[in-house]
Amino acid sequence: MKKIPAPTRNPALVPALALVLALAAACSTASRGSMALESGDYQSALDMYQQALAQDPGSAHLRARLGLTRFRMGDYPGAVREFEQALAITPGNDFATLYLGLSLIGNSERERGFEVLETYRVPFKFVQSRVVADEARRLRGHPEMSLAEITRAMEAAVTSGVEEQRQADEPMSRDR
Repeated sequence: MKKIPAPTRNPALVPALALVLALAAACSTASRGSMALESGDYQSALDMYQQALAQDPGSAHLRARLGLTRFRMGDYPGAVREFEQALAITPGNDFATLYLGLSLIGNSERERGFEVLETYRVPFKFVQSRVVADEARRLRGHPEMSLAEITRAMEAAVTSGVEEQRQADEPMSRDR
């Protein structure tokens, strides 16, 4: 039987391999965090996202997921902090903008929250952006609404905006 030689070690590849392994671990941990968040196990989600963030501290996505977890837990000051950090990494992030506005409302900063919600924009999605910002302006005039009602209405506006944008884009894609 022919012996296969052992691979030679290339010291230059060690840092690259370490980075790949760290990113793979972060992805795995982040995936477990997402599963925990979706199942309502917010403490586990918080722990997983914090572990993943330790591996990839510059990730706006992980910051936003951590912010959403804190929002769902009712930790509005913590959610505000996470969404602001996500926006510092990726200014204009529509998800972080939406939930920063909602978190501010939950944190008794209603006017500032609606100011943020009214700036909601998705690049090149003008119809979607308008639908969501218009809903924020409409809701601002209803001080009797609870955070839960505002959240449901804003999430529905995002869904509606996506659909209206799709319909608006259809004629353009057929004309090509």
